[in-house]
Amino acid sequence: MVAATGWTEGITALEAGKFDHAHQLLSAAAEAVDALGGGVEHADEIRHTADEAALLVDLLSDTLESLLEEAGRTSPQSWATRFDNIYKGRAVIIDASITATPENSRWNRFELDYLVLAPGESARGDPRYARIDLSGFEAVTLARGKVGDRIVFGGRLDSFQYNTEAQEWLIRLSPQSGVLFTHQKALEALGWPSGVRNLEKEPRTD
Repeated sequence: MVAATGWTEGITALEAGKFDHAHQLLSAAAEAVDALGGGVEHADEIRHTADEAALLVDLLSDTLESLLEEAGRTSPQSWATRFDNIYKGRAVIIDASITATPENSRWNRFELDYLVLAPGESARGDPRYARIDLSGFEAVTLARGKVGDRIVFGGRLDSFQYNTEAQEWLIRLSPQSGVLFTHQKALEALGWPSGVRNLEKEPRTD
């Protein structure tokens, strides 16, 4: 019954933007599914939706752009300490298109067309920017997206550091924290445009 309630009422709450309520119902449903060894109807969908809800209730309150501005004017050690104390583990949602895969990337990783640009940096000749480093990030690597595919996913911040070799800031996400968002109405409750088509959740076979 707990799993069934999560599947019905939990998803309804999620798509209505009632994220706290959805998280309570769906996290309990996912625990019930695990306790029953997965032998429950819609078990995988319940677990996946619970992961979506868990990220939505723990979203970063600041923007990545504001974090980049702060990081750029702070000493490396001070920033590392502040990041670990305040921002590490908080969730973010990214909506971008894949521009490179490990097979054709200079850095042997998936790359996106999304650059984090600090406020006012576009006017500079050498703007401060950060890339999302998807190395080992399972939500993207297991989905086997192709160049040009649009992807909407969430994950938890793991590090935010300057890479001297690449001469750019890199934002890394915890490898196993990723979720491909499948509930469009939940995104719309956050202000996302309607009609976002994400990668399929299951790995491709082509």
